[in-house]
Formats: sequence, structure tokens, C-alpha cells
Amino acid sequence: MRRKSKISNVEIRLSFLYARPLNPPEPSLLQPRDVPPVGHLHQQANTPVLLVCEHAGNAIPSQLGTLGLSQAERHSHIGRDIGALAVARELANTLPGELIYQKYSRLVVDCNRPLGVPDFIPEVSAGVSVPGNVSLSDAQRAQRIREIWQPFSDSIEQTLDDRAQRSVPTVLVCIHSFTPTLNGVDRPWHMGLLFNRGDALATVLAHHLRVEAADTVIGMNEPYVVADDEDHTIPRFGEARGIPHVLIEIRNDLIRNTAGQSRWGRVLTRSLQRCLEELRLCP
Repeated sequence: MRRKSKISNVEIRLSFLYARPLNPPEPSLLQPRDVPPVGHLHQQANTPVLLVCEHAGNAIPSQLGTLGLSQAERHSHIGRDIGALAVARELANTLPGELIYQKYSRLVVDCNRPLGVPDFIPEVSAGVSVPGNVSLSDAQRAQRIREIWQPFSDSIEQTLDDRAQRSVPTVLVCIHSFTPTLNGVDRPWHMGLLFNRGDALATVLAHHLRVEAADTVIGMNEPYVVADDEDHTIPRFGEARGIPHVLIEIRNDLIRNTAGQSRWGRVLTRSLQRCLEELRLCP
């Protein structure tokens, strides 16, 4: 007769512990009714230009309500880069190019900021208080990183890895917009071309923009600059990989409507095409 093995109380307690997760699953910020964070147009294209629009959308996860902001504030320049996505789509369709864009507002989490900088999740933006961002717990900040910032960063990383594996040459072009005035001071530039350590692509692009539209006022590293401790996309994915890159800022009063978006989209398309020819990157 086979003897029954005895199971100790210790073994019973251990089996119970291992049968259940040691830590309960963390709650999700994004719900089924919320949009996915990343938009991707012309995925796996074989064309050289990879467009990135980090501040394209102004969506807010339903669990966060309005972040305590009015509709006018959410739709203003503090919520998104006005007109930038429309221009980026125009470029993606006409160059053509591949486009990755963020659908959530930079007030939820700024996808062109390195982790941990003060305005990564801003409590105040352009003088406007953002109540929904005040006194966040570490867990709440981690939610926004995990579900919005990280998928966007991963999408760029994976796209660049895929393009490298397919031997597709890449030029990284980030599309942004800026306000005509800041703190009561007019900003005269129609467009700014931003870079950090390398200005090669920006210099070539500025030349072709002036040929294409002679009256264009171009600021080189104006009205902003790219910096390691303030920007994510260019330092992380352009400079670190040795990819030609430029961040394009367009004054947002020029691209608030479809006519302006189409006009500047055409100007940029022709100028970038000439850049690709000069750099011998045409498909």
C-alpha cells in the first residue's frame, strides 16, 4: 500500500502565496474609450524622411477629466502645437515620408522632454496653472510615463531599428509650432530651424527655404534651442544614432487654417526634397 505523503502547514502557506501575484496589478490610466497614444502614418515606408510630431494632439485621458482647464486653454498653444500635425501630414503624404505623432496633450506628459525635468508634467504652462498636475504621486507620474511617454519613445526607437535593418537611409525631421508673441514681445521669424551640436541639415534646409520662399524670415536656433536636458527626440534619436536631423518650428498664426497649412507644407516639401537631392538621399 502506498503511504500518503504529509503536507505541512508551511507548504500549504507557501503554495497559497505562489498561487497569487505578489503585487496586485497596477491600475491603468488609459481606458478602452481613450485613444491609443501613438499615431503612425506610412509605417515601414522606404523613403528617407522620418517625421516626428511630439505635440500633435491635445487629448486627455478620460480619468483625468480636463486637468482643471477650460476648453479654450486645452485647445490653445499650451495644449498642443497648433497646426503642426496638419503640416506634418502634408509632408508625409507629399514628400512622401513616414510620420510618428503623439495624440495626447503635452500637458498630460511632454513627449519631447527627458524623464524628470521640471516641465515633464507641467504644473504651470505659459503662466497658466494646471490643477490636475499638482501634487501627483509617484504612481500617478509612473502611469503617464508607462502608458503615454514610453510607447511614443519606443515607437520611434523601434521604427529606427526597423529602418536600419532594412538599410533605409533616414533623415529625422521634427515638426513644431510657436506663438507669434511671448511675454508681449513679437517674434519676427516665420520659421525656426533648431539643432544641438550639428547644424549641417539645418544649414542646407535654410538655403533651400530661402530659394523657395525668398521672403521667409528664418531663425537659426530661434525662438528656441535644442538641449540635452530639455529635449528628448533630437538628442536621443538623432544625435545618438548619427542621423541627419532638424527640428522645424513654424509660427502658428501662419498655419492655423488649411490654406496656411497647405502653403507651408508645400514650401517645406520642395525644400526638403532639394535637401535630399543635395545629400544624395533621394529614393
